[in-house]
Amino acid sequence: MKRLVALIAAIGLVLCLQFLPPSVWANRPKPRQYVCESVRDGLWSPVANRCMTETCHEEGTCGVQSYPAAQCHRLAIGDSVARAYLLLGEPARQEGAAYGWYAHKTDWGIGVTARFEQGRLIALDCPAAPWAN
Repeated sequence: MKRLVALIAAIGLVLCLQFLPPSVWANRPKPRQYVCESVRDGLWSPVANRCMTETCHEEGTCGVQSYPAAQCHRLAIGDSVARAYLLLGEPARQEGAAYGWYAHKTDWGIGVTARFEQGRLIALDCPAAPWAN
């Protein structure tokens, strides 16, 4: 009897899940993305379909982010330059210890500025994302 109840419940669950609209599944992170961002502390790249980690700084493969300011809230004072490159992408400008990133892909104004000392973040300003400051 217990097996029959379990079987009916399983069939009911499958039928319910089958008829859910695609929008329910579209907003859920995929398992690889979840592992990348939660376990490996990386950043999922949907374009490259791969997990980016801080090693992209050493490898020169961080690329340019579409909207760097959206990741400002994930940076903290004391984070490494590699962490900043991972989250914000390759900087648009670097003058000594000061780095600058465009606000977003279509705006050539500097929207994120950071200052590093001995490879560590000492100041961060994100005027393009005021909620992150």
